[in-house]
Amino acid sequence: MSSTKNNKRKSVVQERHPRELRIDFVEILVQDGLNVPYLDPKTKDSKIFRFNVGSPVVAPCEYAGLYYSATLALYDGLCVPDSLYPLGTVLPVQKRIPTTIVHFDGWTKKYDACIPENELFTALYPGRPVDTLALLMAHEHNLVRSAQSKIKETKLGANAFLLTDEMYEEMERSWQRDTGESISFGQYVGRLPGPYFSNKPI
Repeated sequence: MSSTKNNKRKSVVQERHPRELRIDFVEILVQDGLNVPYLDPKTKDSKIFRFNVGSPVVAPCEYAGLYYSATLALYDGLCVPDSLYPLGTVLPVQKRIPTTIVHFDGWTKKYDACIPENELFTALYPGRPVDTLALLMAHEHNLVRSAQSKIKETKLGANAFLLTDEMYEEMERSWQRDTGESISFGQYVGRLPGPYFSNKPI
């Protein structure tokens, strides 16, 4: 990871602006994109797993409030996640979503987490446009939380998801191609000065 202090990937503007709200909004857009295959009438009833056991993924850690590099350890039953359906929704078994157990890389098994499949995204690049967006979002989310808590990036815990400068810039270019955006992703999520909001679809 680069030691440059003022590069585009991790410099943060000093004036106050709603970047925390913006990153939360982008997280919602990411989840909506990840949900699409589960709501598509042609695929929503399919129980073909999206990942293989051992697949590298990026997963949210509820305890830490951050995204971490992880490995899918196993599939374990079915669920009705509130990230996909209104809280309290009751569905027949055949319409429920696969539940995964993920192991956070570099952590002991006691931190393994049960996460609905639709809330995971692949750590491999390139992938679908939504996966590229998700990886950029996870990086930016961790930067924002680091700034909020005044904890250095290196102190976020083993394998907290952060991109190298080179990978960030490559994914940013891919995101710009996918969306037609001309602003940087840092501007899009409100971390860097400039137009923080866009009328273009993600």
